Amino acid sequence: MGDMQWLSSQLDRLRDGARDYGERGWRIAPAHYVCAPGRHRRAGRHRPPGEVCSCRDTRCTRPGAHPLSPTWAADATYDPSLIAHLWYGPQPWNVLLPTGDLFDVWQAPLDVASRALDELRAARRAIGPVAYTPLGEWMLFTRARLGAPPLRLPDGLPLTYHGPGSYVLAPPSQLAGASIRWWRPPSPIAPRLPRWEPIVEALQRAARSRHVPEAHDIVPVPRAG
Repeated sequence: MGDMQWLSSQLDRLRDGARDYGERGWRIAPAHYVCAPGRHRRAGRHRPPGEVCSCRDTRCTRPGAHPLSPTWAADATYDPSLIAHLWYGPQPWNVLLPTGDLFDVWQAPLDVASRALDELRAARRAIGPVAYTPLGEWMLFTRARLGAPPLRLPDGLPLTYHGPGSYVLAPPSQLAGASIRWWRPPSPIAPRLPRWEPIVEALQRAARSRHVPEAHDIVPVPRAG
Protein backbone atom coordinates (compact mmCIF):
# COMPACT_ATOMS: atom_id res chain seq x y z
CA MET A 1 0.00 0.00 0.00
CA GLY A 2 2.48 2.59 -1.17
CA ASP A 3 4.96 3.59 1.50
CA MET A 4 2.56 3.60 4.42
CA GLN A 5 1.52 0.77 6.68
CA TRP A 6 -2.12 1.13 7.67
CA LEU A 7 -3.65 -0.85 10.50
CA SER A 8 -6.62 -2.94 9.46
CA SER A 9 -8.71 -1.15 12.09
CA GLN A 10 -7.95 2.22 10.47
CA LEU A 11 -8.93 0.92 7.05
CA ASP A 12 -12.07 -0.64 8.49
CA ARG A 13 -13.09 2.69 10.04
CA LEU A 14 -12.66 4.50 6.73
CA ARG A 15 -14.65 1.83 4.92
CA ASP A 16 -17.39 1.77 7.54
CA GLY A 17 -17.59 5.56 7.49
CA ALA A 18 -17.85 5.70 3.70
CA ARG A 19 -20.55 3.04 3.70
CA ASP A 20 -22.51 4.76 6.46
CA TYR A 21 -22.51 8.09 4.62
CA GLY A 22 -23.78 6.39 1.50
CA GLU A 23 -26.56 4.65 3.41
CA ARG A 24 -27.52 8.02 4.87
CA GLY A 25 -27.84 9.43 1.36
CA TRP A 26 -24.84 11.73 1.71
CA ARG A 27 -22.77 11.90 -1.46
CA ILE A 28 -19.06 11.31 -0.93
CA ALA A 29 -15.91 11.38 -3.02
CA PRO A 30 -12.38 10.10 -2.34
CA ALA A 31 -9.65 12.45 -1.16
CA HIS A 32 -5.92 11.90 -0.97
CA TYR A 33 -4.34 10.58 2.21
CA VAL A 34 -1.18 11.30 4.17
CA CYS A 35 1.67 8.84 3.78
CA ALA A 36 3.93 8.01 6.68
CA PRO A 37 6.47 10.72 7.49
CA GLY A 38 10.04 9.81 6.77
CA ARG A 39 12.75 10.21 4.22
CA HIS A 40 11.55 9.63 0.67
CA ARG A 41 13.72 9.51 -2.41
CA ARG A 42 12.85 11.97 -5.19
CA ALA A 43 15.07 12.10 -8.30
CA GLY A 44 17.99 10.60 -6.43
CA ARG A 45 17.67 12.96 -3.47
CA HIS A 46 16.21 12.38 -0.04
CA ARG A 47 13.23 14.47 0.98
CA PRO A 48 13.32 15.64 4.63
CA PRO A 49 10.96 14.02 7.11
CA GLY A 50 7.42 15.36 7.08
CA GLU A 51 3.92 14.70 5.88
CA VAL A 52 3.79 13.35 2.35
CA CYS A 53 0.57 13.47 0.35
CA SER A 54 -0.47 10.50 -1.75
CA CYS A 55 -0.68 12.90 -4.73
CA ARG A 56 3.17 12.76 -4.77
CA ASP A 57 3.43 16.47 -5.54
CA THR A 58 6.40 17.65 -3.48
CA ARG A 59 4.88 21.16 -3.45
CA CYS A 60 1.54 19.98 -2.03
CA THR A 61 0.44 22.36 0.73
CA ARG A 62 -2.60 20.34 1.83
CA PRO A 63 -1.42 16.75 2.32
CA GLY A 64 -4.37 14.41 2.61
CA ALA A 65 -6.87 17.28 2.42
CA HIS A 66 -7.74 17.65 -1.26
CA PRO A 67 -9.83 15.63 -3.73
CA LEU A 68 -8.46 12.67 -5.62
CA SER A 69 -10.04 13.90 -8.87
CA PRO A 70 -10.64 17.39 -10.28
CA THR A 71 -14.17 16.20 -11.12
CA TRP A 72 -14.93 15.35 -7.48
CA ALA A 73 -18.19 17.33 -7.43
CA ALA A 74 -19.65 15.36 -10.33
CA ASP A 75 -18.14 12.07 -9.16
CA ALA A 76 -19.51 12.25 -5.60
CA THR A 77 -21.93 9.40 -5.01
CA TYR A 78 -23.92 7.42 -2.48
CA ASP A 79 -24.10 4.38 -4.77
CA PRO A 80 -23.03 1.38 -2.64
CA SER A 81 -21.29 -0.41 -5.49
CA LEU A 82 -19.15 2.63 -6.34
CA ILE A 83 -18.36 3.20 -2.67
CA ALA A 84 -17.30 -0.43 -2.32
CA HIS A 85 -15.13 -0.15 -5.43
CA LEU A 86 -13.33 2.92 -4.07
CA TRP A 87 -13.01 2.24 -0.35
CA TYR A 88 -12.71 -1.52 -0.27
CA GLY A 89 -9.60 -1.48 -2.42
CA PRO A 90 -6.00 -1.21 -1.20
CA GLN A 91 -5.81 2.59 -0.85
CA PRO A 92 -6.95 4.34 2.36
CA TRP A 93 -8.65 7.28 0.67
CA ASN A 94 -9.95 9.99 2.94
CA VAL A 95 -13.69 10.73 2.71
CA LEU A 96 -14.80 14.01 1.17
CA LEU A 97 -18.28 15.50 1.69
CA PRO A 98 -19.48 18.06 -0.89
CA THR A 99 -21.32 20.97 0.73
CA GLY A 100 -24.08 23.29 -0.41
CA ASP A 101 -26.62 20.64 -1.37
CA LEU A 102 -27.83 18.61 1.61
CA PHE A 103 -25.96 20.73 4.14
CA ASP A 104 -23.55 23.60 4.66
CA VAL A 105 -20.63 23.52 7.07
CA TRP A 106 -19.30 26.37 9.21
CA GLN A 107 -15.71 26.02 10.37
CA ALA A 108 -14.16 27.74 13.39
CA PRO A 109 -11.29 27.20 15.85
CA LEU A 110 -12.00 25.41 19.12
CA ASP A 111 -12.32 28.51 21.32
CA VAL A 112 -14.89 30.13 19.00
CA ALA A 113 -16.84 26.92 18.44
CA SER A 114 -16.89 26.16 22.17
CA ARG A 115 -18.34 29.56 23.07
CA ALA A 116 -20.91 29.39 20.27
CA LEU A 117 -22.02 25.89 21.27
CA ASP A 118 -22.39 26.94 24.90
CA GLU A 119 -24.54 29.89 23.82
CA LEU A 120 -26.72 27.74 21.56
CA ARG A 121 -27.30 25.20 24.32
CA ALA A 122 -28.13 27.90 26.86
CA ALA A 123 -30.70 29.32 24.43
CA ARG A 124 -32.05 25.81 23.75
CA ARG A 125 -31.28 26.16 20.07
CA ALA A 126 -31.00 23.09 17.87
CA ILE A 127 -27.46 21.87 17.25
CA GLY A 128 -26.70 19.55 14.37
CA PRO A 129 -23.71 17.32 13.69
CA VAL A 130 -20.37 18.72 14.84
CA ALA A 131 -16.95 17.34 13.90
CA TYR A 132 -13.42 18.40 14.80
CA THR A 133 -10.04 17.93 13.18
CA PRO A 134 -6.61 17.15 14.68
CA LEU A 135 -5.61 20.69 13.65
CA GLY A 136 -8.06 22.26 16.11
CA GLU A 137 -10.78 23.24 13.63
CA TRP A 138 -14.42 22.52 14.44
CA MET A 139 -17.12 22.03 11.81
CA LEU A 140 -20.81 22.70 12.48
CA PHE A 141 -23.33 21.24 10.02
CA THR A 142 -26.56 23.07 9.15
CA ARG A 143 -29.23 22.97 6.49
CA ALA A 144 -27.97 24.20 3.15
CA ARG A 145 -28.71 27.81 2.21
CA LEU A 146 -30.56 26.72 -0.90
CA GLY A 147 -31.93 29.71 -2.79
CA ALA A 148 -30.56 32.20 -0.27
CA PRO A 149 -28.59 35.25 -1.47
CA PRO A 150 -24.81 34.91 -1.61
CA LEU A 151 -23.24 35.14 1.83
CA ARG A 152 -20.05 36.93 2.76
CA LEU A 153 -18.80 36.62 6.30
CA PRO A 154 -17.25 39.75 7.83
CA ASP A 155 -13.55 40.12 7.12
CA GLY A 156 -11.16 39.30 9.91
CA LEU A 157 -13.29 36.70 11.66
CA PRO A 158 -11.80 33.19 12.03
CA LEU A 159 -14.79 31.59 10.31
CA THR A 160 -14.99 29.64 7.08
CA TYR A 161 -18.20 28.92 5.19
CA HIS A 162 -18.38 25.73 3.13
CA GLY A 163 -21.32 26.01 0.76
CA PRO A 164 -21.91 25.33 -2.95
CA GLY A 165 -18.75 24.24 -4.74
CA SER A 166 -16.87 23.50 -1.52
CA TYR A 167 -16.24 20.41 0.58
CA VAL A 168 -15.00 19.17 3.94
CA LEU A 169 -13.21 16.02 5.01
CA ALA A 170 -15.49 13.72 6.99
CA PRO A 171 -14.72 11.54 9.99
CA PRO A 172 -12.77 9.27 10.21
CA SER A 173 -10.46 10.79 7.59
CA GLN A 174 -6.84 11.07 8.73
CA LEU A 175 -4.90 14.33 9.06
CA ALA A 176 -1.70 15.16 10.91
CA GLY A 177 -1.40 11.61 12.23
CA ALA A 178 -4.87 11.45 13.77
CA SER A 179 -8.50 11.07 12.77
CA ILE A 180 -11.16 13.69 12.21
CA ARG A 181 -13.84 12.80 14.74
CA TRP A 182 -17.46 13.47 15.53
CA TRP A 183 -18.15 15.49 18.67
CA ARG A 184 -21.85 15.22 17.90
CA PRO A 185 -22.53 12.58 15.21
CA PRO A 186 -25.46 12.75 12.80
CA SER A 187 -28.58 11.47 14.50
CA PRO A 188 -30.49 8.59 12.91
CA ILE A 189 -33.54 9.57 14.97
CA ALA A 190 -33.81 13.26 14.02
CA PRO A 191 -31.88 13.61 10.76
CA ARG A 192 -33.24 17.09 9.98
CA LEU A 193 -30.43 19.61 10.30
CA PRO A 194 -30.81 22.92 12.16
CA ARG A 195 -31.33 26.25 10.45
CA TRP A 196 -28.10 28.00 9.62
CA GLU A 197 -29.01 31.48 10.88
CA PRO A 198 -28.81 30.84 14.67
CA ILE A 199 -25.59 28.84 14.26
CA VAL A 200 -23.87 31.55 12.24
CA GLU A 201 -25.06 34.35 14.52
CA ALA A 202 -23.65 32.52 17.56
CA LEU A 203 -20.35 31.84 15.78
CA GLN A 204 -20.01 35.48 14.73
CA ARG A 205 -20.69 36.75 18.24
CA ALA A 206 -18.14 34.30 19.63
CA ALA A 207 -15.59 35.29 17.00
CA ARG A 208 -16.03 39.03 17.59
CA SER A 209 -15.48 38.68 21.33
CA ARG A 210 -12.61 36.27 20.88
CA HIS A 211 -9.58 36.31 23.11
CA VAL A 212 -6.91 34.67 20.98
CA PRO A 213 -5.49 31.85 23.16
CA GLU A 214 -1.84 32.07 24.12
CA ALA A 215 0.37 29.02 23.79
CA HIS A 216 0.01 28.27 27.51
CA ASP A 217 -3.77 28.77 27.63
CA ILE A 218 -6.02 25.76 28.05
CA VAL A 219 -9.17 26.00 25.95
CA PRO A 220 -11.82 23.63 27.34
CA VAL A 221 -13.44 21.24 24.90
CA PRO A 222 -17.21 21.78 24.98
CA ARG A 223 -19.25 19.21 26.84
CA ALA A 224 -20.95 16.81 24.45
CA GLY A 225 -24.70 16.43 24.48
